[in-house]
Amino acid sequence: MIPMNIVDVHTHVGKWMFPIQRADIDDLVAIERQCGISKCVISSSSAILYDFIEGNSLLARQLDKYRGLCYGYVVVNPHYLDESLNEIEKYSRDPRFVGVKLHPDQQAFSLKDRAVARIVDRAHEHRMPLLVHTFSAAAAAHLTELAGQHRDLPIIMAHMGGAEWESAVKYAEKAENIYLDPCCSYADRGKLEAAVRAVGAGRVVFGSDAVLFNPRFVIGMIESAEIEESDRQLIYRDNAMRIFGLEE
Repeated sequence: MIPMNIVDVHTHVGKWMFPIQRADIDDLVAIERQCGISKCVISSSSAILYDFIEGNSLLARQLDKYRGLCYGYVVVNPHYLDESLNEIEKYSRDPRFVGVKLHPDQQAFSLKDRAVARIVDRAHEHRMPLLVHTFSAAAAAHLTELAGQHRDLPIIMAHMGGAEWESAVKYAEKAENIYLDPCCSYADRGKLEAAVRAVGAGRVVFGSDAVLFNPRFVIGMIESAEIEESDRQLIYRDNAMRIFGLEE
């Protein structure tokens, strides 16, 4: 039976570059509730695609409406290092924001850039977990290097390497602070089982990529996986509650 208290660690509000009919925070909350999701952590799409300072500010205002249900990622952009560090400083004091988001593909930077290391240092200083868009084996390798330099900072490998997830999982095995988020636009057979075998269910989290996709897609992936029921509980909720220090 699917639990009614899932924590979704990978969501967005706002328009993307392809059509989304329902994109604001009210739409996200409605979709999440329909899927039994009780808490979610959100990135501002406009912060990723356009102006990260304005996007973070907009998200902060939206979060007020759903305190205790919706939390935020501080989206940063290493091309603007000083501004990114200032954003982390500002929102590290705001209980509505519980992590930092990096999106190297959309913002066209490498995880090996020196500015990224500075940003991860600052996130670590404020104990703010990272969600990092990781859609290749190369990105997974670079993320593993970063994780090795910050061993007590939880880092979520969003998309688990995309189409190259088999290689990405092998990299994740090398860093105990990397958590795997398997959401993607396709679900290869055995993907969830491989993640659990490699790093254990205690290091796999539920991320849906809503509102870009419907959370039922990932729920189906987890429900159809040949894993223990206790593993599903960890993936659906317990791991995220621990990573972000969320209250019941």
